Amino acid sequence: MDHKAQERAQRARISQHNEEVLRAAAIASTSHSAAAYRSTGSTGPPR
Repeated sequence: MDHKAQERAQRARISQHNEEVLRAAAIASTSHSAAAYRSTGSTGPPR
């Protein structure tokens, strides 16, 4: 594999990792928000 192809493969791996991290963070954030609403008895965002 030439140097350019190795760089592209590395960037692809980094991009995939970043997507996974962002997805996990979004899920955690959503879960945290849902838990906060359940614990306060709220049915939605404050108005």
